[in-house]
Order: sequence, then C-alpha cells, then structure tokens
Amino acid sequence: MVRTWCSLIIATAVSGIPAVRLTATAVSTPFTLDASGAVVIPVQINGRGPYRLVVDTGSSRSAVSRKLAVEAAAPVVAKTTVVSIGQETNRLVVELDRIEVGPAARPDILASVIPDQELTTLAPGVDGVLGQDFLATFDYTIDYRRRTLTWAANPALLGSGDHRFKLRPEEGRYLVDIPQGEGRERALRFVPDSGAAVMVLYERDGHLPLQVGRGRRPLEVAGLSGGRRAVLSTLIELRIGGLVLHDSPVVVLTGCDDVPGADGLLPLSLFDRVTFLARDGVIMLGK
Repeated sequence: MVRTWCSLIIATAVSGIPAVRLTATAVSTPFTLDASGAVVIPVQINGRGPYRLVVDTGSSRSAVSRKLAVEAAAPVVAKTTVVSIGQETNRLVVELDRIEVGPAARPDILASVIPDQELTTLAPGVDGVLGQDFLATFDYTIDYRRRTLTWAANPALLGSGDHRFKLRPEEGRYLVDIPQGEGRERALRFVPDSGAAVMVLYERDGHLPLQVGRGRRPLEVAGLSGGRRAVLSTLIELRIGGLVLHDSPVVVLTGCDDVPGADGLLPLSLFDRVTFLARDGVIMLGK
C-alpha cells in the first residue's frame, strides 16, 4: 500500500489567505520522518500539546483526530466534503482557536475531523495534518538533511544549485510549473506534496503526461478519504531543473478525468531542501 495525504476541501483556496511576515530572524523547528517519509512536527493547538501533525503541502486544509478535537475542546461548526486521490467522504469541521509551530502561529483554523481508527491505520502515532490553510501564510524551508523546518526566508539555507519554479494557487492548494524544454506545449504541473511517499501521475482519457514503462503492478493508494486502486510502474524520465529522474517508481492513478489542473503529485522528499516563498509565488528545490 502507498500512502498520500494529498487532499482538498471543496470551495477553499490558498489565494484568499494573506501572507504573514515573521521576524527577520529565521527560527528552526526540528521534525521527524515517519516510515513513509512524511514530515511530522510538534504542534500546539488551543494551548495544548504538543501534538504530532504531518506537514502536508498538498492538502488545502488541516485535519485532526477526533481525540485531539475533544482534548482541545474544539467546537463542531460545519460538515464538509473531503476529496483525496479521487475519492470523496463527508467530515465534521471543528474550529481551532490557535495553531502554533515554533514562531509561526495562526488563529481561527477550520479543520476536518478524521476518525481515530482511520488515522491510526493511515499513520500510527500521528494526531492530524497541517495543511495549506496554515502553511500558505508563511515563507519556510523544509530541510530533509537537517530535518528542520525553518520559518522565514533565509538566504543562508539556499544552495547555489537550488532551482526556482513558479507556484500557482488552484483548487485550494499550490501547483508548481516544471518546464520540460522544447517540444512540449506547456510545462508539467504537479502538486508539490510533502505528504506523498512516491511520484504520482494522473491518467486522463487513457493518456499520461509522461512516459512510463510497460510493467504495471496493481496496488492500493491510501488517502484521507479512503483507498483507491492504482498501478505501480516506472517513470522513464522527468527533468526538474538540474535533477533528472530515470527509471524511478511511479504510481499511476487511472480515471482522473475529474481531477482538475494537476498532472500528478511531486514528492518533496526527492530533494534535500524545499523553500516556499508565499509572497513571491515561488518554490525553490535544492539537491
């Protein structure tokens, strides 16, 4: 089974979230990587915690376990539809008075509630997901080598080989444009996803955005709204700035005609460090 947290909640958008400027001094928060390579960080919610939340740049909204929602005395304010890997499910929505991660803090976050057993099956020992409703307001760097999340843009963290790509908000999350050189009508567009364990391509009308190998093995992909059948194959080649992926594993999701905008998911764990510059609409990928 392959896991991806990537989800969105209908009728939300990162474009409506104002960017917040932190102090000029960059402050780092240590994180751990779980068995699937997801970034897990300590978070204070409503003055309680720390709780263990997955940093998911591919999710439009944050989500918490039912246990956390009860402990934090978070009131239920609505119901919503969560869409993940092409599946839909209804969730309760609770209001979190305040979320704090190191120096980064935001009030009044609306989070969906994941049943405890479902979350345990998806990721044991995790209390929820920190999505773009929180993350999109800040500039930050995820450093996979040092295992730190640094808040505020810090030029010292950028290497000479870091490549700059444009971010565009769409359907409550970001897409990154990855040019592929001459011969293509447009750049490839991927969700930059810190929650994806492997590269994912969406197949529409029987067509894929990139060439994959002939071998295909069935598997199940698990997400916030349940599982879905997919196939595991091999990516022939993908150029991401100076990085070239050859014969890399890739999950192909078929029947994605209803998935807007993106060509697939780009796992950020492929890189040594990733910097999101929210105010500039830019992502920096370093290897």
